[in-house]
Amino acid sequence: MKKFDLKKSALIGAIVISLFPGCALVDSSENRYSVRFRANQDLYEPIIITEITVRMDFDIATVLENQGGQDVVLKGCINPSLPVLQKRLDGIWTVVYAAIEPECISPPWFIKPGESHQDTLRVHAVLDPQVIPVVRWESGIPVDGTYRLERMIFTNHLVEEAPSTLLPLSDRVSQSFEIRTQQALTLR
Repeated sequence: MKKFDLKKSALIGAIVISLFPGCALVDSSENRYSVRFRANQDLYEPIIITEITVRMDFDIATVLENQGGQDVVLKGCINPSLPVLQKRLDGIWTVVYAAIEPECISPPWFIKPGESHQDTLRVHAVLDPQVIPVVRWESGIPVDGTYRLERMIFTNHLVEEAPSTLLPLSDRVSQSFEIRTQQALTLR
């Protein structure tokens, strides 16, 4: 009786495998999405410039590495859209800076497994003119603090020839880093 049960179990297993070919034989790690998105530094120290306006200008170079087994996709106009800069305020990540970019339709940029994409977020920000005693973004949020970048990164799943599924947020944010402003520089 036990031999029959073993044969029956083996037959059922063979039927299941034949209905779903390759499921048990494919290494699922090859098909996963895995990216590493990071800023090039852990500390930025922009100099505050005062002339007609109070402002700061600095660059945050970024690298997006596709470490998975599937293409990942960026969208944008002429170039892939840049990430947005977020500050941690009372435990919540809040957008404080986003580059102004043109709106148009361009083909998506596919980043193949093992490839990387580099670009630079150029922060050109007008600050609150009441800069003393605390340097503030135009929204009144103090500049010094902990930040991260968030980027729109999509799977290679296409709907009407365009990627439409975002990777999980944890895959689309950089490491956290600090911004500490330097003394004001007056240009005359």
